[in-house]
Amino acid sequence: MFLFRLINSISLIWKLLTDKRVPFFIRMSLPLALIYTISPIDFLPDLIPFAGRLDDLVALAIGLMVLLKLAPKKVVNEHKKNQADVIDGEFREDDNRKSKKRKDSK
Repeated sequence: MFLFRLINSISLIWKLLTDKRVPFFIRMSLPLALIYTISPIDFLPDLIPFAGRLDDLVALAIGLMVLLKLAPKKVVNEHKKNQADVIDGEFREDDNRKSKKRKDSK
C-alpha cells in the first residue's frame, strides 16, 4: 500500500511539474530545491555532520510543499481524480457459489 501511494505521489508531482496551468514559479520550486541540494554552495556546509545534510532536506521539503500546496486546487484535484485506485477487470462469479444459490432457491 505504501509503495502504491508513493508511486501515485511521484506521478502527481510529475504531472504538476509539466502542467502549464500551474504557475511557472510554483513549478520551478522543486527543481530549484534539487539544484540547491546538488550544488556545493550551502547555507550550512556539508562538513558539519548533521546540520550540513539537514538544510538540504529542508530545502527539498519546502520545494515539495510549495509545489503541492500552492498549485491550483482545481488542477491538483483533477490529477488526483485521474489516479483512481481502480483496477480494470471483469467480474465473474465463482461456479461453486452459483451452484449453492441454485440449491438454496429450490
